[in-house]
Amino acid sequence: MAFFKNGDPEPLSDAELGRQVRHQEALERASFAAEVARSEVEALKAENARLKADLKAAQDKIAAPKAEEEHPQNNAGLTAIHWAIINNHMTSLWGLLSHQFNGNIKDSNGWTPLHMAAERGNAAAIRILLSTHLERLPARAGILIHVNERNNKGETALDVVKNDECEELLRQAGGRRGVEIPTC
Repeated sequence: MAFFKNGDPEPLSDAELGRQVRHQEALERASFAAEVARSEVEALKAENARLKADLKAAQDKIAAPKAEEEHPQNNAGLTAIHWAIINNHMTSLWGLLSHQFNGNIKDSNGWTPLHMAAERGNAAAIRILLSTHLERLPARAGILIHVNERNNKGETALDVVKNDECEELLRQAGGRRGVEIPTC
């Protein structure tokens, strides 16, 4: 840059002025682009944190054992497990149990899914409910079916069983009639 004798800078040529203006505009565009990129990165970080929290919550919900109050019941107290047995949907029954749905939950009459399967003579459902093949139902570990659970009338599944095959399955699992079980 050239200076006059009094110390003031010489005016720039049009070409030099244009070059400096373009350079300044390029710096401003780069600065703006960097600011936009920083704000986008921050937004992506926030979205990533939200998605990780959502994923963790979903994984926790899947991994957590289901409590009875988490199983929706209709007005008669029937759950999806009861309906799977009523409608003879054994694949659905397997699926529900494998996802830790409570196989001991009672309807409004105190009937468990085992009572329903016994009363309907559904040996397949009884086998599934009483299954101890944890390798086939890995998520079921620790969930046992109470074979001698009583309904509101004091009856066990063995009291309402409708056929010999189901009765034999229940007896093999330790099933007893309600009158055979001492009360506390």
